Amino acid sequence: MESEEPASIPGQQNEISTIEIDKALPAETRELVSIMISEIQNIQSSTHQLNSLLSSDTADNDKQVQRQLHDITQMLEFYSDAVNSIGFEGLGNIVSHVRTSLGEVPVERSVLAPFCTVLEEWMTIIIRYLQN
Repeated sequence: MESEEPASIPGQQNEISTIEIDKALPAETRELVSIMISEIQNIQSSTHQLNSLLSSDTADNDKQVQRQLHDITQMLEFYSDAVNSIGFEGLGNIVSHVRTSLGEVPVERSVLAPFCTVLEEWMTIIIRYLQN
């Protein structure tokens, strides 16, 4: 395995994870996988921010929650399309289902917050999957 670059994974505060991608893969594939990992980390970071908004009791953050939720949904749609286009159809289908599920979750803190926590953890699993 070749160490590509250090990256902080949201939800694992103050921990640094090294992105390692199998060196046996062709260079072009390693580059695509590296981009896929970076993009899922961006979505994970946005999900972490949404979770932070959900845990605060600020009355005026409902619009921020709605906006963040919309942004994450769009990011997941883009990610699904992108990974499908480079041959990761299974991952693309799963991400599409997750995006659909996120759109169906009631925007109530008591329901949405646990979903976002699971979503953050799931993205860490996806990162590990892509590294192998």
